[in-house]
Amino acid sequence: MHRNNFRKLARQNVLKLKTARFKVAQKQSGILRNIEQLYDKALANGGFSLPDALIAGIYLVAFSILTVETIFVAIIVFIAIASSGATDFFSGAPFPLILAYWALILLICFAVVFVVNTLFLLFHFIRDYQFSSMLIFSALTTSLAISYLTPRVSAIIFENSGVSFSQMALPVAAIFLITQIFLFAQHKDKLCFRSYRNRMQRTAPNAIIGPKTEGRVLVLSAQDHYVEFTTTTGKKLVRMRMREAIAQMQGQDGLSVHRSYWVAKDAIEALQKSGGKHFLLLSNGDKIPVAASKLAAVKKALSR
Repeated sequence: MHRNNFRKLARQNVLKLKTARFKVAQKQSGILRNIEQLYDKALANGGFSLPDALIAGIYLVAFSILTVETIFVAIIVFIAIASSGATDFFSGAPFPLILAYWALILLICFAVVFVVNTLFLLFHFIRDYQFSSMLIFSALTTSLAISYLTPRVSAIIFENSGVSFSQMALPVAAIFLITQIFLFAQHKDKLCFRSYRNRMQRTAPNAIIGPKTEGRVLVLSAQDHYVEFTTTTGKKLVRMRMREAIAQMQGQDGLSVHRSYWVAKDAIEALQKSGGKHFLLLSNGDKIPVAASKLAAVKKALSR
């Protein structure tokens, strides 16, 4: 293949991967909004009802299935099964039968993960058990169930099994535990109800942003599922929604100048216009956009 054609094909594939990842991220964001709505309802009602806990558990399993870690698990489990001797009994088997076998194994794996994780998450929601403990127990239970079922499916389809429970149990359990640890480390604040509840119960901005950036808050800016707190001493990204962050600013005179920005009034130096758009110049040198729908309210507030 010509070098230029190879580069073009590589760029096209990278673009397709980025597009696919963006679509997955959009789906995750939608699932996360539904999860947070259920968490808000639980906080308002003093706990989860069984139906809400079940729905939240299903959403969380769906969220985890869309993560990169899940793809990693699928690949490694496949390699673990294949390398343990499971391919020995494929000799002479027709390709459609082999394809049906792996399709069935994949369906069983997803079904086991879905059922086990959902059940353990019910304990996290209703009994308030540690999220990390639930992940560990679900990983062990899932891996043992898959290690038990795979040889039996092999024996039914091929009349013999090229892999045993003892061969599969330890490597599959290790793989699931490792990936669950990655999942917990990356998404704890998004998924753990305890973390969400603690975050919602914070009352002081300095308790949110920590000692390194502690100071007077000048700007709040929404960035996806995070809010960036700009203070007199620095900046800090915090996992929360914009309305939650604005609620923490009670007692401080400020303006919501845009869907994604809140500004402390005493940090505003001037209102400027450039290229047909309005901006606020702040005391720290930042320029914050003013939405057209907020312009009249901003001008009125600054004239006082």
